[in-house]
Amino acid sequence: YFHQQKKYIAMAIVFGFFLGTKQYAFLFLPLIWQLMIGNRKKLIFSILICLTIISPFVFWNWKDFYNDAVLLQFKFPVRYDGLTFTSFLHNEFKIIFPTVFQIIIWSTGFVFLYFTKQKWNNERIYLANFIFIFIFFFFNKWAFGNYYYLLSSFFLLILVLKDDVNALRNK
Repeated sequence: YFHQQKKYIAMAIVFGFFLGTKQYAFLFLPLIWQLMIGNRKKLIFSILICLTIISPFVFWNWKDFYNDAVLLQFKFPVRYDGLTFTSFLHNEFKIIFPTVFQIIIWSTGFVFLYFTKQKWNNERIYLANFIFIFIFFFFNKWAFGNYYYLLSSFFLLILVLKDDVNALRNK
């Protein structure tokens, strides 16, 4: 929204807070990177806001912060009660989906969505990021309703911005 309104400082502030408070906000980095081309200072500003938010926790106890915010994501086992392809395979067919396949799917999706030679416009950037995050969540070891709620909200925002962009083009 702030990008469409050309309010890049507000966009940088919101993204900085998002990046500092949600562990999976890094998935939005390709979107923010594309939207802030030519505004790299604002991207750095976002990262500084993020660092400001997390720094008290880092200084308070670096080891616990690292264990709880970073390593925890890798230590936790697969949750078979999640809304993922991994859970589906396990619950329906007793098949264990190897992590290496998840990484291959994420990487392939990332390369296909961001490095294909297509015309980049805001709509393409938004949609590519939506699809990549969906792939990441769906082919992960856990994802629940709140993950897909975030995605559905992002998709609704894409639809609103698409209509807004089309209205501006028709004027």
